[in-house]
Amino acid sequence: MKPQKLAGKTIVISGGSSGIGLELVKRLQPDNTVIVLGRDKEKLARLEARGVVTFSLDIAEKSERNALFRWLDDHYPHFDVLINNAGWSRPHKLAARLPVQSDDEDCEDYELELRHNLEAHIGMTLHALPRLLTRPDAFIINVTTGLVYNPKAASPYYCAAKAGLHSFTQSLREQMKEHDLQVVEVLPPLVDTPFHQQGLPATIRAVTPRSVVHAIIKGVQQNRHEIRIGLSKLAYILGRIQPSLGFHLVNRK
Repeated sequence: MKPQKLAGKTIVISGGSSGIGLELVKRLQPDNTVIVLGRDKEKLARLEARGVVTFSLDIAEKSERNALFRWLDDHYPHFDVLINNAGWSRPHKLAARLPVQSDDEDCEDYELELRHNLEAHIGMTLHALPRLLTRPDAFIINVTTGLVYNPKAASPYYCAAKAGLHSFTQSLREQMKEHDLQVVEVLPPLVDTPFHQQGLPATIRAVTPRSVVHAIIKGVQQNRHEIRIGLSKLAYILGRIQPSLGFHLVNRK
């Protein structure tokens, strides 16, 4: 298989205004047309000032995804890379949940996290797929987490969603084997980004977004379909040979 390179492409990336996504934009913009998707219009405006194309939407809303792909068909019909990177999480104490009082209540917390971290990315992929299948050397890159191997109990919905995306990515890759479409999964460890709004845990050392992006670019060049970074490599091994120890290490206080 020939070496791959993310250059000379039109790249659509969700969650590209901060953290890993922003670092990817910085690295990819000089050699590509980069289109950043996000909800924070102030952050998107700062990117536009640097020459980055942006589109404001909530990818969890089907109607907004439909509008995005109509816009892409009009303005960038030949995009050839989709990076599903957006995500968010917060801790949950399941025993402290209050019972649902009404059928008319807005989405519950678990529904929101599953929609944003799983359903939205599947929806984005299914929208993009028929378009990408017409392009040579196209990519779908899904960013999950090393927690797909050993979940963090304090983040049950996030870990469940990412495990689902991990499974979907494997199935998609298998179905695309006869097509000119590379399906890549990136599994970062703990990363020092605004994603961790309540602070980083003291038990694990976080890596930098720059180091994650360096590993992604290198992994793509080496035709790796699962790019495990840092402690995610250990999580993968422990998940296979001693899962109880891996679970203990992730969840130690």
